[in-house]
Amino acid sequence: MNWQKKSKQEKQKIMLFVLMGAIVLGALYQFVLVPQMNAHDAGTRRRDELQANVDKAQMMFRSELQSDKQIKDMRAGLEHVFSTQLPPSDSALSWASQAVYARTRELGLDVISISDMESSMAGWDGCTLHPSTTVRARK
Repeated sequence: MNWQKKSKQEKQKIMLFVLMGAIVLGALYQFVLVPQMNAHDAGTRRRDELQANVDKAQMMFRSELQSDKQIKDMRAGLEHVFSTQLPPSDSALSWASQAVYARTRELGLDVISISDMESSMAGWDGCTLHPSTTVRARK
């Protein structure tokens, strides 16, 4: 293909095809490749946002599990305290008597008697204070 031997019309046809090819390539780039790249970039950004949201949700879920475990442990501890260290509302004196007997046995003492002690102070009439206890040492 000798450029010198081509006629002016043939040279113009070749130049026209080259320009048309460049225009078609530019149009393909602008209207096909650029939107594809933008869509890919937007998809990548969206995926990253969703991954960040999933990571946050997993952290919240883990902290909720830890909170649930802490709440269950705390509840078990409170139930233990309520069942063993607080008197029942219907028989507080009986519970206190049993507690006194148990503690004094651990210390090697015998309880002789436990009785109510009532107050006669103004404003406190009829109010039961603490039980009085008489204790002697074991022999």
